[in-house]
Amino acid sequence: DEDLQTLKFCASSAFSNPDVLKRTVKISEGWLGQVAKDEKPAVIKGKLNERLELSSSLIHQEVIESFIVPFFFDKKLIGVIEIAFPGEIEEKFKDYILAIADDIAIAVNTAQARTIMHELLSQVQQQAEELEAQQEEMRVTNEELMSKTEMLQASEEEMRVQQEELRNTNAELEEKASLLEEKNQAIEEARKAINMKVIELETTGKYRSEFLANMSHELRTPLNSI
Repeated sequence: DEDLQTLKFCASSAFSNPDVLKRTVKISEGWLGQVAKDEKPAVIKGKLNERLELSSSLIHQEVIESFIVPFFFDKKLIGVIEIAFPGEIEEKFKDYILAIADDIAIAVNTAQARTIMHELLSQVQQQAEELEAQQEEMRVTNEELMSKTEMLQASEEEMRVQQEELRNTNAELEEKASLLEEKNQAIEEARKAINMKVIELETTGKYRSEFLANMSHELRTPLNSI
């Protein structure tokens, strides 16, 4: 792990209880971490860790020689392998392990790349499913928008018809108002004419009454005399 600068335990073989092995080792921690830091193999002699056990039904190993080898891919540290041997390690075994270290690195790097590829594929599939769900939501939303747009267009058409009817009604009302104004004006003129006629009739009646009164007085006197 480059970010944490640690080695993570991946696999073991021939241990009776592999659970006691350390799961993480920091770079430069212990022999494993030091080999990872120095990027050079090392041979360590000593007794087997008391918590560990290398055994079969017949053999129990305590004194061992451990060969710790870093392996690289494209000059990049991929991991460290530690192999325990009973007694001293023969040179041919060392040479063989060093010779296949690059193959181990290639295999581990390929496995890691495959894991990353599967993770990316899983992410892509998940994103594709999310995208498909989003597309379905967008399709439903578009259908709703189209439906609302059609309703809006129908409402606009209805409003346009109503506006046209309103304009026609307003035009009719204006025409009727104009006719009504003309009629009112004619009625006003007729009223004025009637008022003038009334005044004329009142004046004529007054003159007539005065004339008749005068004539009656003038005729009454000679008739009285006669």
